[in-house]
Amino acid sequence: MNDKDRQILEKILKYCNEVIATNAHFHSDEALFKDEERGFVYRNAVSMPLLQIGELSKGLSSEFVSRHGGIPWRMRDVLAHHYGGIDMNTTFLTSTIDVPEVRKQISSILEATEGGDAP
Repeated sequence: MNDKDRQILEKILKYCNEVIATNAHFHSDEALFKDEERGFVYRNAVSMPLLQIGELSKGLSSEFVSRHGGIPWRMRDVLAHHYGGIDMNTTFLTSTIDVPEVRKQISSILEATEGGDAP
């Protein structure tokens, strides 16, 4: 893995941790997340890191992405293509299911490559 990929992964990991901490803060309350009047703080706190993860993932080398194709890198697309709104169900599921898995996979990759040029 090259240095640029490592730096991007470390930033993505930071944003994954933010999403996970936000979900913990709001007790992963799906009803609150989807409440159009009261859930905006929760949704906004999850949405920005998801956008950042998606944007950062675009900078990963094609070799790295092809080697780790099982990771759902396109989290930004969950938010960015709904013309002024978000798909609350997909966004909630992404933040509660995909993000912890991505964090686990990235952590494993970073741990495996410490001190070497493995995956």
